[in-house]
Amino acid sequence: MDKLLIVEDNKALAKMLSIHISKLSGYEIVTAFSMAEALAATQKEKFLAALLDLNLPDAPNGEIVDEILKRNIPSIVLTGNMDEKTKKLVLQKPIVDYVYKEKIKDIDCIIAKIDRLSKNRTQKVLVVDDSQTVRSEIKSYLTRELYQVFAVGNGEEALGFYKDNPDISLIVTDFNMPRMNGLDLAVELRKTTTKNNLSIIGISSDAETAVGFLKLGTNDFIKKPFTREEFVCRINNAVEALENIQQISRMTVTDFLTGVSNRRYFFESFAEYYTQATQAGESFALATFDIDDFKAINDTCGHAIGDEAIKKVANVISAKARPSDIVARIGGEEFCLLLKTTGAKEAYDIVEDIRHSVEHLGLATKTRGDITITVSAGLSVRPLDSLEDMLDESDALLYKAKTSGKNRIAI
Repeated sequence: MDKLLIVEDNKALAKMLSIHISKLSGYEIVTAFSMAEALAATQKEKFLAALLDLNLPDAPNGEIVDEILKRNIPSIVLTGNMDEKTKKLVLQKPIVDYVYKEKIKDIDCIIAKIDRLSKNRTQKVLVVDDSQTVRSEIKSYLTRELYQVFAVGNGEEALGFYKDNPDISLIVTDFNMPRMNGLDLAVELRKTTTKNNLSIIGISSDAETAVGFLKLGTNDFIKKPFTREEFVCRINNAVEALENIQQISRMTVTDFLTGVSNRRYFFESFAEYYTQATQAGESFALATFDIDDFKAINDTCGHAIGDEAIKKVANVISAKARPSDIVARIGGEEFCLLLKTTGAKEAYDIVEDIRHSVEHLGLATKTRGDITITVSAGLSVRPLDSLEDMLDESDALLYKAKTSGKNRIAI
C-alpha cells in the first residue's frame, strides 16, 4: 500500500485530512506536526507523496518544502496565505501543486492529485524537441509528476524510438526541428495510431501552427511560452482522457463478472488467429469448459454462490493459461481457452491441470457447507478445415465428457 506523508502543525486539521484521505482513497497515512518529525519519518518510510504546511513552528519560511523535495518526494503545498509573492515563491520550487487551506474541505481534489501521481508511474511520455534546454525543462516538469520520461531531438528519432517502444502513452512534439518537423511526425504517427491509443500534443511559439497540428490528428496544442501549471494540467488531462477511452474499450471486450475476455472478443480474436496459424502451419488447441451441475448449485445455494463458482473457475483457468493464450467466458457457466502454438499432449496436460485444480477448490456455502466444484472439458487438437468445425468439435467433445460421467476431459 502506498504511503502519504502529511506535515501540518494544526493537529485538528492534520487529523481531519488523515481520516478523510485514508477513508476515501485507501492510502496509508503518516502524520507529522513539525519538520523534525517529518524528516525523521522519511528516514523510516518510503512515501508516494507529501502534503506540506508551508509554515511550521520549526520551519516558518517554507523550509520543509526544500527538505522534502531533496528526498525526491513529490510534494503538494498547503497554505493559508497565497498572495502573488507567496505564489511566485512556491511555484519556483519543483512542487506538484498547491492547495489553499480555506478550500481544504475539497478532499476529493487532493486525492485526485495523489491518484494522478500514482497512475503516472506506469505512463511513458516521449518529448521531441531539438532544443536541449526545452527538452530538459519539459522533462523536469514531467519527472516530478512521476511520469517515465524519454527525450529525442527530432521527428526521425521519435519515429524510431516509438517503433521500439510502442507502449508510449503520450508524445509531446515541437514544430520546428531539423530532419523531420512536428507536423510531419504527427502525419507518420497517425498512419498506425489513433487518438484512442496514442496521445500527441504539439507545441510551438506560432499560434497558427495549432490548426495544422489539430487537423493532422493531434490531441492538443500548447503555445510557447507556457507556464508549468498550464503545461502539466494539459498533459495530465490528455493522459486521463486516454485512460478513460482505454477503460471503456476494455469494458467492451471483458466479461463483467469474471474479468476474463467476453464472447465477442474471443470469437473475433480466435478468427484472426485461426487464419494466421493455419497459414503458418502452426499447431494449436481449443478447450471448452462447463461447470458440472451448475443449475443445482444455483437452485440450492443461490445465485450469489453460483456467481462465486463462476469467478473461481475463471481464476483457475486464467492462472493456468499462458500469457499468449486467450481465456473467455462465452456464456453462463461455459468457458473457452485458446491454446496457441501448442501440441496435443501439452494442451491435454494444461486442461487436465485446470480440471484437477478446480476439483480441489472447494466453495463455502451457508446451506450446504463446503461443496466441491468440478468442470468437464472438450478439447479439440486436430487441424480442422474451418474455425467453425473446430468450435463444433470442442462443443461435441464437451457433451461427450458430460454424458460420460462429468469431471473429465474428452479429446
